[in-house]
Amino acid sequence: MIGVVSEFSFQYRGDSVTGTVESIGAGYAIDLTPDPYPILTLSTGRETVVVNATNEGLRHALTAAGVEVGQLVTITFTGVRKINSAGFRRNEYQVVVT
Repeated sequence: MIGVVSEFSFQYRGDSVTGTVESIGAGYAIDLTPDPYPILTLSTGRETVVVNATNEGLRHALTAAGVEVGQLVTITFTGVRKINSAGFRRNEYQVVVT
């Protein structure tokens, strides 16, 4: 039996979640950007988790991987990298679709 829905949070390098994409919705965070961000609902087999892709790096990784409903995906937080000389940093993620 699948447990209650919870939000998955990537906090540390190497944090990872694997599950089948049940749905892809859209959320809005006006203070971040007026554009919608993806909200994935994943079934891990033990529970259902929600991944809010408010982070630019995660949005980019999901788009690049072409994630769709019904696919088995693994999302891993791979760390933070410096983008430019001004010190702008972005969280980086790896998304693997199987």
